[in-house]
Amino acid sequence: MIISEYIRELNYEPIIASNGKEALKILKKEAVSVILMDIYMPVMGGFETIKKIRDMNIPTPIIILTTATNESDLKQAAKNGADDFLIKPVNFDELKIRLNTILKVKIFYENKNQFFASLLNENIVALENLENLYKKNQNLVFELLEKMYLVSEFRDDETYEHTKRVGSLSKLIAQAMNLDSNLINEIYFAAPLHDIGKIGIRDNILLKPGKLTIEEYEVMKDHAAIGYKILSKSESSILKLAASIAITHHERWDGSGYPRGLKRNEIPIEGLIVGVVDSFDAIVSKRIYKDKRELKEGFDEIKRLSGIMYSPKVVETLFKIKDKIKTFYEGGKLN
Repeated sequence: MIISEYIRELNYEPIIASNGKEALKILKKEAVSVILMDIYMPVMGGFETIKKIRDMNIPTPIIILTTATNESDLKQAAKNGADDFLIKPVNFDELKIRLNTILKVKIFYENKNQFFASLLNENIVALENLENLYKKNQNLVFELLEKMYLVSEFRDDETYEHTKRVGSLSKLIAQAMNLDSNLINEIYFAAPLHDIGKIGIRDNILLKPGKLTIEEYEVMKDHAAIGYKILSKSESSILKLAASIAITHHERWDGSGYPRGLKRNEIPIEGLIVGVVDSFDAIVSKRIYKDKRELKEGFDEIKRLSGIMYSPKVVETLFKIKDKIKTFYEGGKLN
């Protein structure tokens, strides 16, 4: 009750459940921004509750508040899907910092949970392989928190939504192209970071409501190299892929793109895919400098430039899943 009162003072509205079973009933009816729970609870304990929440495909970040210091218990909670831990008695200043941080980068936690869940749910990898993948990317949480915190300072809501759509659509195309299953999921997780370099572009250019001058456009093009610089030199395979996407998603099939002027298969497949998806979404979405256009116009534009700006194979795949994409933009889901 003390924690609930403190949360209210932070201008959040707590929803209280006395045990895991009660919490699951609430989560079936209401969407929440973050879940705070103990490991040791009556009726249904924390381990089972966390697992059931993730089995329900609820990606909400989970912070464990616990007296447990046993490493095996904390490891089990993390394996089941917990995102963070605070040892009781809870330090309120630390709780405030954790809540503020986790809500700013909520998209990261949601994607992380969906990423690992999809690997298991689709039987893409065995559990032991998933553990190896997790160990390989064990620093990903801390690195992406830093990157996504920077992005969270970016005030363009349209761009924020754009990044999520690019991740989802890129994964869909990668699946339709029958790429390696691990690469498919890494593209899904890395693609939303394609424009992270825009945090290095001045607001008077980035948020300009009208057409950019030639000089301003040259400055805007720097975001690809800036993104690569931010994401490169990481040990994480996902961030390495994100760096590749950042530097190549504006390269074009005929060599007219930037920053390196790569052409055809000199461009890695992840750059070819995100290049098409990024352009398509930009055409059919509202931006500060333009109104959105109809989906038909988006498909027509991409088809017209196939073999010129875009990979013919990627464009062909885009049209194979045309109906799914239409459903997605009309408010549906990509599954």
